[in-house]
Amino acid sequence: MALSDWRSGFGRQAVCPIWGTDAQAKEDSKAGAGEFFSARAGGRFVLEAEAAKKLGEVLAAAKAAAGDGVGNSASHSESLKRALTNWIVEHELRKTVATINTEVLGRVQHLIAGGEVRRATGAALSLRERGDRVLLLTDRLAPEFSEPLVLDVTLMTLAQAWSATATSEALWSVLRDLERRSCVDLTSRVSAEGPEQRLTLLPEGQEHLVALRKMTKPPQSQTLYAAQWHHGDAQAIFEQAIAPAAARYKLQALRLDRSKTGNRPLGEPLHAIRQARAVVVEMTGEAKSMPPGGLWFEAGFAAGLGVPILWTCRDDKGLRKALALEAASAPSGVLFWKTAEDLKIALEKRLEAVLAGGQNSEKSSAQSQEQEKKIGKNG
Repeated sequence: MALSDWRSGFGRQAVCPIWGTDAQAKEDSKAGAGEFFSARAGGRFVLEAEAAKKLGEVLAAAKAAAGDGVGNSASHSESLKRALTNWIVEHELRKTVATINTEVLGRVQHLIAGGEVRRATGAALSLRERGDRVLLLTDRLAPEFSEPLVLDVTLMTLAQAWSATATSEALWSVLRDLERRSCVDLTSRVSAEGPEQRLTLLPEGQEHLVALRKMTKPPQSQTLYAAQWHHGDAQAIFEQAIAPAAARYKLQALRLDRSKTGNRPLGEPLHAIRQARAVVVEMTGEAKSMPPGGLWFEAGFAAGLGVPILWTCRDDKGLRKALALEAASAPSGVLFWKTAEDLKIALEKRLEAVLAGGQNSEKSSAQSQEQEKKIGKNG
């Protein structure tokens, strides 16, 4: 897909509502809302009217506060822009168009406020993961590997967004690492327009790109990803409730355990979530096992990609209070359970709704929630 094909239909010059840079918009876009193509934001996105208003207010307030020398408003504003860009790129990796509404905007702000800036913005990506994203960008622009790509301003701006690099120097580090890995060849030449840099995909890079394509295919409807805090009962909950519920619908339940340090490569859970038919976010845990981020990041990532989420939690007053599950901002439709059997039955019913017509299927969802209420009463 050439760049002209990628932004086909975006015929009107506009200003990117996220970065304030040059962008293109569809003709029916107005007042900072609508569908845009922005190289700085990583590609295509839809910004709903209410979200556009809120985003404008947040960025304007941050700019005013920074001008007055108040706090770290400029840093927060930059983090918000980069987090939204990273989220747009995650959609582009799946060849889908991101929609930014007030819920998405709120989730991104929550991640930043909760100390998950590096994950939300893509700053936690390794040098290799950043390079892989650049390879996927070259695949988007020149899938037949027929011609070298000229690293002009637009392509470099897109590459900076896709690689989640904050500066051009950081982007060049990513490109040189690809060259060291024998994935690309970087050359300079003088054209009629002046000096230019070119990127040519090498055979080893082409081979690696074939593997990357498989990783970014749309969900294959074979896995149910379980996002859990890592506490004493987590494995039992997974084995006695989540895995059996998944097996009923011939899905494989997947739970990625962390190391003793609590760390694991960022790409592992993100890849698993991309490929999942649905994600179970099991919120049961103890205070010491519930650090900020982690579970919430995975839930926000799944929500951003439109992967159905099944929220679950043990029916415990202390947990309800600790997780603020009675608050207006809490997730809707949480499955509260008292025994593993309760949870298994509730998950089976909710999965039935998701597989039958998606999470937004009103009839299926209503029937499932009615069954879940009965389970709660009987428990």
